[in-house]
Amino acid sequence: MDRPKDSVLFFAQQIVADTVSDADRALAVLSFLESTLKPSDRKRYFDRVMNRVDPVGLEATLDLVAGLFARWTDWPIDGQVEPLIITAAASTPTGAPLTVVNEDLGLRFTAHQPKDVVLTFVSAAVATGVGLGQQAWAIAFFLDSALEPGDALLLAQRMRRADDDLDLGEVDEIVRALIQRWAPTGNRATRRAEQRHEGHGEAGAQRGAHGQQRARRQPVRREQRSRRA
Repeated sequence: MDRPKDSVLFFAQQIVADTVSDADRALAVLSFLESTLKPSDRKRYFDRVMNRVDPVGLEATLDLVAGLFARWTDWPIDGQVEPLIITAAASTPTGAPLTVVNEDLGLRFTAHQPKDVVLTFVSAAVATGVGLGQQAWAIAFFLDSALEPGDALLLAQRMRRADDDLDLGEVDEIVRALIQRWAPTGNRATRRAEQRHEGHGEAGAQRGAHGQQRARRQPVRREQRSRRA
């Protein structure tokens, strides 16, 4: 991965800060990934977070971004760095599937709880003042993560048909209701404490804290822009 511009790292400080809301942190993570990952890597990342049995979830993502932020803001003088290794503990969503029915719109499908990273990204996008394009992307991302492939495709096709009453507003209401049902409880610190208590994600939490300490020590160095992690 190539080091991003100083402006990207500046705004990425929200990711490692303890005082920002989960929504602001999620949007900062999305912006950081958009600015640093190549298109093929970005697709692979989102394919993995949509996979309910893949271990890449919210804490692994935050640890990855915090580790990269720390690496690029405190680069060793001799240029010798260890590989950045993130350990992700498998955590399959435990919520029961929900049946969604709307007789007026002819809707009936089953939704499965997506991973915490999907819920965090989508809830941040639909709850904040982001553009309509990003909200539409977030809704499509949620549907691809929570619905069976055939149901997600059918909804997407119906929203494109001019003679169909199903539109973005109706689907947005459904997505918001499902997010409210499945939304993670507590803030990031509370969720991390629960994971450590259960024996999951302890190594990742230690790396995230270490990354925050390293990130605070030195400001961004403009002359290191061309270096790679």
